[in-house]
Amino acid sequence: MDTIELVEESFAKLPDGKKFAELFYQRISEHSPHLMPLFANTSMTKMADKLLAALTAMVAALHDPEKLQNMLGPLGQRHLSYGVLESHYSIVGQTLLQTFEEELGEEWTDDYAAAWSEVYSNAAQIMQEGAAKAKAQNQSTTETVKKPIKTGALAWLYSLPVPKLLILWLALSVVVLEIAAIYGVPNWTRLLSACSLVLLIMTMLRGNNDAEKAGILECWKTIDSSHGVKTSRARQIAMERLNEKKRAMNRLDLAEVCLIKISLDGADLSDSNLSGADLTESSLAGANFTKARLDKALLVSVYAPQVDMSFVTLAKANLSSSNLEKGSFLFCNMKGANLSGANLQGANLTGVLMDKNTYLSGADLRGAIIDDSMLDQAYTIGMIRPDGSVVTEV
Repeated sequence: MDTIELVEESFAKLPDGKKFAELFYQRISEHSPHLMPLFANTSMTKMADKLLAALTAMVAALHDPEKLQNMLGPLGQRHLSYGVLESHYSIVGQTLLQTFEEELGEEWTDDYAAAWSEVYSNAAQIMQEGAAKAKAQNQSTTETVKKPIKTGALAWLYSLPVPKLLILWLALSVVVLEIAAIYGVPNWTRLLSACSLVLLIMTMLRGNNDAEKAGILECWKTIDSSHGVKTSRARQIAMERLNEKKRAMNRLDLAEVCLIKISLDGADLSDSNLSGADLTESSLAGANFTKARLDKALLVSVYAPQVDMSFVTLAKANLSSSNLEKGSFLFCNMKGANLSGANLQGANLTGVLMDKNTYLSGADLRGAIIDDSMLDQAYTIGMIRPDGSVVTEV
C-alpha cells in the first residue's frame, strides 16, 4: 500500500472528524499555549470546522499535485496573515500525528504515521513557499518610492482678501501692458486686452477653487453616507482624495469597516474609532493615529514606518508581518496583540502595556525603546531584542 492509500485509509477510519479537529486544538492549547494568541479573535468551533475541511480537501487532492499546489499555496499565504511562522509548522505536524494516534488508538500504525508525516511535510513545504512568495510581493509593493502629495500650488491666491486681489490684478495688468508695448500694440487695445486677460485668469482660478471645495464636500458626504456599511469602494476613494488634499480625518467612526490596501500615507486619523477595521496591506507611512481605537483591527502586512500610534488601543489587534519601523507607540495598549514577524526597529514603545497573549515571535525590535520588564510579560520566542540578540527557548 503506497503513501496516499495509507493516508486515505487512516483518514476514513476517524469515527468523528469534527471531534478529531476539536481535539487537535485542545492539544495545541495544552502543549503549545504560546500559539493561542494566534486564535484570540476566532471561535475554536470555526477553527475546527476549517481544519477538518482543509484536511478533507487535501486528502482528496493527493492524486493531483497541481490541484494540491493551487490549494495549499494560498492557504500558506493566509496563514502568514494570521501570524504563523515557519517554526510553527513542526509543532502543528507533531500535534496532528498525536491526535490521530489518540483518536484511532490501536488502529494507528507506524505505516500510517510515516505516511502522514511524509504528506504533511510536503504540504507544509508548499504552504511555506506560498507564504514566502506573499511576503516577497508585499515587500516589493510597499517599499516603493513615496509619491509626493499633490497640493494646490495656487492655494494662496484663493485666500487673498479683495484689496490684495485688486492690487495683484493691477500688477498683472501692468506686466501685460509692458509686454504688449514691446510688440507695438496700440494703447487702447493694450489696455483692453490686459484687463480682459487678467480678469479671465482670475475668474478661472476662483472657479477652480469653488470646484475643488465642492469636490471635497462630496468626499465628506460619501464618507457620511457609508456609515454602517462594511465595504465601500467610494468611501475608500473619498478618504484617499481627502488625504491627498491634506484634510484631517480625525474623529471618524470607522468601526469594523473594510479598508484593505488603502493608501493613507501621512493621514491624520487621530481620535478615530477603527475598532475591528480591516486595513490589511495598507500604506500608512507617517500616519497619525494618536488616541485612536484599533482594538481587534487587522493591520496585517501594512507599510507604516514612522506611524504615530501613541495612546492607541491595539488590544487583540493583528499587526503581523507589518513594517512599523521607527513608529511611535507611547503608552499604547498592546494586550493580546499579534506582532509576529513585525518590523519594529527603532520604534518607541515607552510605557506600552503587554500581557502573556501579546505575541512578538519573530518580531525585530533592534534599536527599539522598551522596558525589558514589559517584554517579559509577552511571548517573545524568536524575537530579536533591542540589543540584537535573539530570544531562544530556555
